[in-house]
Amino acid sequence: KKLGVKLNYPNLSPITNYFKNYFEGLYQKEDLLIIDIDSKFPSANFFFNSIDREIREFEEFTRYFYFQSRRGRLDRYILNEDIKNVETFFGELYGSLRKLIEFENYIDDRFSTIEILRDSFTYFFDQLYYIGPLRKFPERYYSVIGETASDVGFKGEFAPYLIKESIEKESLKKIFNNINIWLNKFEMAKTTKIRRYDEIQEYLSIECEEFFSGLNVNLTDMGVGTSQLLPIIIEGFFIQKNSLLLIEQPEIHLHPKAQAILGDLFIDLANRNKIMVVETHSEHLIQRIQRRIAEGIISHEDVVFYYVTMNKDGSVIQKLDLDEDGFIINLPDGFFDEDYKESYEHLTTVFKKKEEKS
Repeated sequence: KKLGVKLNYPNLSPITNYFKNYFEGLYQKEDLLIIDIDSKFPSANFFFNSIDREIREFEEFTRYFYFQSRRGRLDRYILNEDIKNVETFFGELYGSLRKLIEFENYIDDRFSTIEILRDSFTYFFDQLYYIGPLRKFPERYYSVIGETASDVGFKGEFAPYLIKESIEKESLKKIFNNINIWLNKFEMAKTTKIRRYDEIQEYLSIECEEFFSGLNVNLTDMGVGTSQLLPIIIEGFFIQKNSLLLIEQPEIHLHPKAQAILGDLFIDLANRNKIMVVETHSEHLIQRIQRRIAEGIISHEDVVFYYVTMNKDGSVIQKLDLDEDGFIINLPDGFFDEDYKESYEHLTTVFKKKEEKS
């Protein structure tokens, strides 16, 4: 039940204590181990002289973080062939420390895996953008002091600052042009611009040249649909390729024609290698995408529809399969069929009234 360690070397009490503590944990309590090491082992002299400083620096020699910081030196000692040939003590010590190093390598591998996962998640979330279902109503004036933005924000609140950047920076002119192209396609504005005020230089406003009248109008005086749509257009062209953009209800405050054009906007962004997940209740948006699939503007393999319903167990998500012509193969009950039902009921009522009169 005790361990005796006899070392015929002066000033080695730290090493003696280390081996005593180490082997007490390594062997069963009922075992008795007497280790007698003297100077007849040249490799022992080399070993102790080498690790004496290491043990003095760290009391708990076998802890993981010791190996993490001292791994290279320890490995050199253990891989030295002279040490491997020492009697029983060094055989035991070598084997035990090798196991510790193998364990440390195992931990290293696991940490490497964790680091890879961490980097992957970091990259994923760095490329993730989200726009909520209600975009912020625009302000008449915006402060320009200390305001910077890398995206439009959850509510589109930073959209005006990105417009300012796209106008002022030559490298962003193409983005600014694309914003105006799509405002034209939606028949909302011919162009956007910033207006500065000499009296209050720390503020600016966003103005649009109205599509039909050509009048310069403050963004707050445009239709609500414009303020709801503008952040989506801006974000779509500001984000990098292979980014993921999540958008909730982009069709809010848009009339049916504009809702359909949304489908064209998303197709344009997809063809620029932007990835979008769109939550919508707009059949006009869906039908425009189906039509463009049939026209060959986008492949049915690049589009996925999911239909979400509710039952007593919660939400049920069903993937809808599209064919090469954009038709839904497994069309579920209740999927955008209210128009048909209302039209049918309307016609039925009209025919009944005519029959009653005749």
